[in-house]
Amino acid sequence: MIEGRLNGNILELTFSGRIESTNSAEADAAVQKLAAENPHERINIDAEKLTYISSAGLRVLMRLQKGEKQKVSIINVSPEVYDIFDMTGFSQLFDVKKAMRFVSTEGLELIGRGGNGNVYRLDRDTMIKSFYNIKDVAEIERGREYARTAFILGIPTAISYETVKCEEGYGTLFELLHAKPLSDVIMEDEEHREEYIDKYLDLLIQLHTTEAEPGSFPKMNDVLGEILEYGKQYVTDAEYDLLQRFLHSIPERNTIVHGDFHTHNIMVQDGELILIDMDDICVGHPVIELGGMLLSYYFLPKFSTPEAKAAFLHLSDDVSYHVWDRTMRRYFNTNDDAKLEEYNKLLLPYMNFRKFTHSIVRPMDPELRSRVIENDRRTTFPMLEQAMKNMDFLKEMPVL
Repeated sequence: MIEGRLNGNILELTFSGRIESTNSAEADAAVQKLAAENPHERINIDAEKLTYISSAGLRVLMRLQKGEKQKVSIINVSPEVYDIFDMTGFSQLFDVKKAMRFVSTEGLELIGRGGNGNVYRLDRDTMIKSFYNIKDVAEIERGREYARTAFILGIPTAISYETVKCEEGYGTLFELLHAKPLSDVIMEDEEHREEYIDKYLDLLIQLHTTEAEPGSFPKMNDVLGEILEYGKQYVTDAEYDLLQRFLHSIPERNTIVHGDFHTHNIMVQDGELILIDMDDICVGHPVIELGGMLLSYYFLPKFSTPEAKAAFLHLSDDVSYHVWDRTMRRYFNTNDDAKLEEYNKLLLPYMNFRKFTHSIVRPMDPELRSRVIENDRRTTFPMLEQAMKNMDFLKEMPVL
């Protein structure tokens, strides 16, 4: 009837069958015991197998909620059980979510890959993002809320309208009528290529100059700090201290950064650009975003395998380099090749820092991860100390 397990700081309970007057005392004893024996911050109840709950069962939930600081979440609720929650007002007292439908991604066209999941075309008008690196529905819902907040701030964003189950775990659906990835449009429409690159750069600068209300999005320095804390197992204490000092030397800002801004995370719909993959959106200094873009447009085309390049940006090498060159000229407001070369060199430590954080959180063979981190010891870490002495160039970014 009731089972439970601790997943991090979340107590996950599973309700099944019927909970009514004949067994409510047993159910109450079970949930109270699980809550007492498993210290937690919040509770998620999976009600997929719950077929009925009476007023006695609802009282079990009320008693459970009274002992919690956060609202209890009840997910995968059938239409019949949801009607009971709704008619009794429990849908207001608890965070109740109806059962998710299953949507298969098997055989679908892959639109793009991100750090947290893959984006597929479900049909002509609908996309699905399948998450392989996020297993907590609440985290996915927060990502949806971030997209809505960005949209309200004027950022053209694809807003998901439904969370579903799929082969890799969970996914979100969003409608994009007749939309194509910007990478594909840039490659196919040579006549209007420069026009689309201009729109892309307009969007980049719009993001980096849009201020958000405090608390609307996570702080980039906090997010990266958590990644470094997780990655502490792979580095020495001295290296960890260096990484933390470098991160905290970057000025904090309350302007938006996307977190993975490249042409394959943007869709073109009726000539307009729409951002997707909003899971990593945060506020902070845009230099880390630029470092990530240098990684995408210059480092990966230069050093990746043809297969890896084809799966990522979908741009030819020369077009990828051209997009980056246009980005630098527009962003730093100069056509002076010597200055541009200097700015690229100054961005290298930020690119390598971003590459290091990617290597920590991305799914990767342990042996390969060890080789990547060993390479960082020779390349990235020596750059960071020097980079902390050259922070003045951050003030030269015109958008700041």
